[in-house]
Amino acid sequence: RLDSRLTDRWSLLVQADAGGFGVSSETTWQLVASAQYRVRDRLSLSAGYRHLELDYRRRGVVADVAMSGPVLG
Repeated sequence: RLDSRLTDRWSLLVQADAGGFGVSSETTWQLVASAQYRVRDRLSLSAGYRHLELDYRRRGVVADVAMSGPVLG
């Protein structure tokens, strides 16, 4: 996770993770990049992009999925 503050109100956030390794799924990973705008001390808006890949194979169930798209928060 990288969080870079640009100004008092703007920041950029990049998050990545990987998992699975044959335990619960063969592999899974995701990457999220977003920009945050702090409206008030306890309120922020976020917009960015996310990519998620999942490879699951267990008991006859196979899911090899890749999803990408915008995220809002």
